Amino acid sequence: MISGFIRNRRLYEETALSQLSVLLPIYNSEKYLARAIESVLDQSFSDFELLLLNDGSSDSSLKIAESFKDSRIRIINNPKNQGLIDTLNIGINAAASNKYICRMDADDICEKDRFEKQIQFLNKHPEIDVVGTNIMFIDKKGKEIDRSLEVPADPNFIFCLLTRSVCVLHPTVMLRKEVYNSFQYQPAYKSAEDYDLWTRVSFRYKISNLPEKLLRYRIHDESISHAQRGNQMETSYKVSHSYIQNRFDLKLPLDFVKFYFDPKNHWFVEATAYMTQLKTAMEQQYPSCSGLIKREFFSILIRMFYTALTKKNFIQATKMVPRLLQWFSWSAASQTLRSFIDRRRS
Repeated sequence: MISGFIRNRRLYEETALSQLSVLLPIYNSEKYLARAIESVLDQSFSDFELLLLNDGSSDSSLKIAESFKDSRIRIINNPKNQGLIDTLNIGINAAASNKYICRMDADDICEKDRFEKQIQFLNKHPEIDVVGTNIMFIDKKGKEIDRSLEVPADPNFIFCLLTRSVCVLHPTVMLRKEVYNSFQYQPAYKSAEDYDLWTRVSFRYKISNLPEKLLRYRIHDESISHAQRGNQMETSYKVSHSYIQNRFDLKLPLDFVKFYFDPKNHWFVEATAYMTQLKTAMEQQYPSCSGLIKREFFSILIRMFYTALTKKNFIQATKMVPRLLQWFSWSAASQTLRSFIDRRRS
């Protein structure tokens, strides 16, 4: 009798749990918060809980959160500001779902079918544990900006690109609960906490992205990524340096990593030799991605070549020509040309 009651109670608790917990951290987000919450509540997939994580806001953010009367909402209020990393970890530990958790930011907008498509994908692909999406950019008024960001879908290519970019976009991700049970955000990597997380996660779980643009990412001067850009880059260099060593067993100089992130802003004479080592290691470990890897490194080399020319370092530029011909990629060349034309227009 008692065992039957316990079994029934467990069944009730399991069926009562939402399939999905949505983490939405809030800090002085009154300008855009209402629209962000609305875009979550209006999802075509409705079996979720929305955790509004107010991190000690001093504006009207908490009042805005409390104005939504929806049984799927839970508000967690930090009396004092604790920062994004601690707030996200609080949300992870409070999440009721035993299946999926997804991220959302207080200044972005979800497309109506975002959750539905990500859950369908994870249900269909049990080998994938984290899935992001492409994004479109909007300005502070919500108007679409004539550019978007497309990220790769191939998990092996993502492992390669994690050496120099956060190719799974934080506010777009949905992941299996077990991933967050194993890994949480680390305070030592403030401003690049997501990059650090995905590099660690990648050694145990597979990451992918959907090709659709399922999030509208708002560009404005008050965003964390804009305000903390300098610290974000310095932390990212350290994450990349460690990841390259652990993933590909290469001890490359930190100065090379800085160049590798942005050849336009950093000049590093020995870069080509180190790039060859890294490219070779990637192709040996992930031969199915050799074409994508070649295209990626050709794009970097083109920017490196352009940097040498602008600095009037013609000797170095000439030395790069054989490597450019060896790594040549039509798709990378056309993409670089399109980017150059777009910059000239803007």
